[in-house]
This record gives sequence, structure tokens and C-alpha cells, in this order.
Amino acid sequence: MLIQDGLLIYNDGFVRVYHPAVQDVIDVFQCRESLEALAINLAIEHITYEDKQKLQNNLELTYEAYEQKQTMELSKLDQAFHDIIIQASKNKQLMELLENIRTKIHYMRITMIKGEFYPSFVKEHEKLVGFLLEGKVEEATNSMKVHIQKGLRGVLMYIGKVQSR
Repeated sequence: MLIQDGLLIYNDGFVRVYHPAVQDVIDVFQCRESLEALAINLAIEHITYEDKQKLQNNLELTYEAYEQKQTMELSKLDQAFHDIIIQASKNKQLMELLENIRTKIHYMRITMIKGEFYPSFVKEHEKLVGFLLEGKVEEATNSMKVHIQKGLRGVLMYIGKVQSR
């Protein structure tokens, strides 16, 4: 499974641990940007009442964790927020593709930034939910792209390798 997820590399009979380069980080975030923009677009069409409730609950919990400076909890809530939108897309192929990307991003956060970096995203999530619930496809799609790009810039700054896209 680790080979399938890209976290172990099999080459000429040898297995080695994946060590992402800066370009790997950029590549993964570029894919994530496009796929999550598609996810929010599809979620607007397919979101259920239950999904809406999950998003609202996530926002409330995120604000509480933010006020209490609970970094680890914020990280979990951030991932849960994106997962709710991805699940609301109702596109199984998209979910599978993003699961692979999520695994790599999680690995990068742990190995490259040691979980210490965490951007402020609470207001951005609130804006995304607003656009999603109002059915504003273009605004939601663009906001998701900007949100992911901001995350990439934050990671690149943290690892000291700021590069323009």
C-alpha cells in the first residue's frame, strides 16, 4: 500500500522511502488545486442537508480550536473540512484521486515541516461554505483555488524555498 500511495519507491529490486523535493510539493499542490476546485463545483450540485450540517459544525469547531490555539485540532478540522466537500461531490473517482494526494500532503507536512506550520484558514473556510451554500459556482471554484495556492505558498515559505508558480 505504501508503494501504491507513492510513499515507498520500488526501483531495480530496491525499496526506498519517498523524499519529496520542492518540485514534488508544487506538483502535488497543483493537482490538489484542480481536483478540489472540481470537488467544490460538484458539491454545489450534489450537497445534502447532512453535508451542510457537517460543514457548519466543522466551522464552529474550527473557530473554537482557533481561539484556543489548538494547532493539532485545527489540522484535523482542516482536513475534515476538505473531506466533507470532497465527499459531497459524490464523485468516487475524484475521491480516490484526492485520497492519494491527501496521503502525500500529510506525509509532506510530517516530514518536511514537522507539523509546526499551520496557516490561518478559518475565514477562508467560512467564505467557501458561503459560496457553496449560495450555489455560486465560479466564486466557490476560484476561492478554492486561491485557498490551495495560499497553502502551497505557506509550505514553500516554511521550508525556505519560495518559488513563483
